[in-house]
This record gives sequence, structure tokens and C-alpha cells, in this order.
Amino acid sequence: MITHRMADKLGLRGKDVSLTITKVGNSTEQLDSKIYKVPITDLTGTEWTIEACGINEITSDITEVDTAFIARLFGVEE
Repeated sequence: MITHRMADKLGLRGKDVSLTITKVGNSTEQLDSKIYKVPITDLTGTEWTIEACGINEITSDITEVDTAFIARLFGVEE
């Protein structure tokens, strides 16, 4: 995956596609996106081209997890 903002910054032009993304909890989301051809260089200097799906955000803020509760569930100290 690559953000559309980064693709723009790299001067990449994408091909329009429709994606179905399955998220945690098996909920799915349909969205219009782009497939970008992204050039990358490995440690030996060889350049490769990969295809990456464009998305507005790769991740977002998550809520805090109550680790004390989980520790009690498993009978371990926090």
C-alpha cells in the first residue's frame, strides 16, 4: 500500500481500480482507489517495480487497551 499523498509526492500516476478491504472483525469496505507502479531499489542497487494500492490512510489512531484487565484474564501479573 501507498498513500495517495506519497504517490503524488513521488510523481506516480495510478490506474483506477475498485478495492474490497477486509478489516479486523471481518468487516469489509468497498472503495475506489488507484494501483501505482512504484520503483524501489534493493541493497545491491537493482531497481524493481512493484504495484501498490493507493489509500488515503494506512492506519489511524487506536484506542488504549486495558492491559490490567487482560493480565487478570490470563492470570498473570501486569
